[in-house]
Amino acid sequence: MQEQASARPWWRRSKVWWRIVRDAVSLALAVALIVWGLPRIAGVGWTEILKPFREEQIFDSLERRLGVRFAREEAKKAAAPVLSLARLAQVPEAQRLALLGALGEGDDLAARRAVEAIADRELAAELMARVRNFEFDQILALLERVT
Repeated sequence: MQEQASARPWWRRSKVWWRIVRDAVSLALAVALIVWGLPRIAGVGWTEILKPFREEQIFDSLERRLGVRFAREEAKKAAAPVLSLARLAQVPEAQRLALLGALGEGDDLAARRAVEAIADRELAAELMARVRNFEFDQILALLERVT
């Protein structure tokens, strides 16, 4: 048995090697999530593994594991809340219903298309940020109060 163990290459005996492989797989999964998007990966059948992560969580994890720094846009703090019942009420009913349906089904691509159709750019930007962070429940709660 001892002879067979020494016949294996060093990388098959090394615990460090397997940690590198594990981290590489985690990195590849994170990059695939960012590049392809969750629906495309979910279509492959990985819905049991993946959960809706926020982009900040993915980048924070990559920074910790790889020891790199990503340049990030600073969030602008508005004096008045951009996402309000009054502003949502000004969106045409057909667009609100399209967004409500997409969020109810959990379809982020359809939700993004519905948000892009909204004429109020500031409101659309805030909704798009929340859709990207999978904050569907918060948007749904506001939409249901308006509709």
